Amino acid sequence: MAHTRFTSKTFRNNVASVSHTIVQDALLPLLSHAAKHDWVVDLEDIFLRFTYDSTFRVIFGGNSNNLSIELPDNELLKAIDDGTEAMCLKLGKEKKLIEASKIIDKHLFGYIFSKREELNRGVEANDLLAAYMTSHKNPTTSKPTSSTLDDKFLRDTALTFLFAGRDSTGTALTWFFWLISKSPGVEEIILQELKEVLASKHGSGDIGIDEKKASLKVFNAEELKGLVYLHAALCETLRLYPPLPMNRRIVVNEDVLPNGTVVKQGTKILISYYAMARMEWVWGEDCHELKPERWIDETGKLSPEPLTKFFTFNAGIRNCIGKDMAFTQMKVVVASVMFNFEVGLLEGHVVKPKPSLVLHTKHGLKVRIKERASLI
Repeated sequence: MAHTRFTSKTFRNNVASVSHTIVQDALLPLLSHAAKHDWVVDLEDIFLRFTYDSTFRVIFGGNSNNLSIELPDNELLKAIDDGTEAMCLKLGKEKKLIEASKIIDKHLFGYIFSKREELNRGVEANDLLAAYMTSHKNPTTSKPTSSTLDDKFLRDTALTFLFAGRDSTGTALTWFFWLISKSPGVEEIILQELKEVLASKHGSGDIGIDEKKASLKVFNAEELKGLVYLHAALCETLRLYPPLPMNRRIVVNEDVLPNGTVVKQGTKILISYYAMARMEWVWGEDCHELKPERWIDETGKLSPEPLTKFFTFNAGIRNCIGKDMAFTQMKVVVASVMFNFEVGLLEGHVVKPKPSLVLHTKHGLKVRIKERASLI
């Protein structure tokens, strides 16, 4: 059911619209305010707020407003972080996990109750939660279920999508801007691509008077669809710093791996995507470098070859159904932020991974924002 929903044109258009709206109305105004007041901001925190707001709107259809100038505390968001940390570290964290679970249940069951009330009143809704509720069936059995079981299933499903959509994409954006801060050549090529997008709109007469006068340019998903180097740079970021650095698989039936290794039923296989990215025999001697060119073939198109060893989104029938959503969000954010602002890493600030289920930074990404001179 989720796969059908995520691959529909209506859902993709909704994701693109939500991303554009939140970038335009919240993210860019916040960064502009930070630039004018010379704030030092934690870009990781801001990106996680953005991805939370956009994912929340896609799932529940409402506004969570985490990107307001005050950068408000969010009880549910903190509980998700506490729960993740407790599951990762385990020892001595049982109480923290129990408390986090109570808070998560309070909020998610509340959203489920409110959504059911809306639907009962005949309110039309295009969000993911409403789609599950109006199916009237348990997706695992295709049979109607009791409201209690439905609510638990809806809670688990909503939490899964909220966690995956917020943490993975927000983390990827963080590492992207850190890598770009050390790679001015890559930044310059991406900016050139964006200038060409606007130049084509000027040439075709598509740019209106209001857009020419606007101080902040917001790109939409359609404009960015054909940008090869931007897509390649994002893939390269996800290769070097995969949001989920480790994955686990359990053998259901005895099998033989492609290299001839026999694996018995019940065997646990741990796959470190983070380590794979740094193996020369997989990616070459330049495996530690940010090199978007490795994703581009001699004709200037995206090369399919790296995808055979790129498992950040898994592969085959287990391919992540949120992949297109993630790329849509990342492209709109990256293009709009890079085009309007210069992002400078705070001098002396150390950026390194934090031990976690998700590859967050240990100390955040502390930066200063400066408005970029017009590129039009």
